[in-house]
Amino acid sequence: MESKHTPGPWRADESGHRREWSHWLFKGKGRHELIGAVSEINGNSEEANANARLIAAAPELYAACEFMVGENDENDGFGISFKALDMARAAIAKATGERP
Repeated sequence: MESKHTPGPWRADESGHRREWSHWLFKGKGRHELIGAVSEINGNSEEANANARLIAAAPELYAACEFMVGENDENDGFGISFKALDMARAAIAKATGERP
């Protein structure tokens, strides 16, 4: 199935801090393809950081889930490959700001 969202990778940039927006979300490494913004709610920058990271990880999380479902279907529900688990761990690490 072909996805209809902006292809990844996406990147959160904490240098937004203009008016109500605290984080900008860009496609790729540059700053020329803005795909979204995250605002702080009640001055909660920690929550805004977490939200921005989660949104930036969306393409990888989607790809990992899609891959795992395909692996599961191909193997009649018998186990998931190490590659699928590695993809999921990397996407989770990106979303949480941890190292995989």
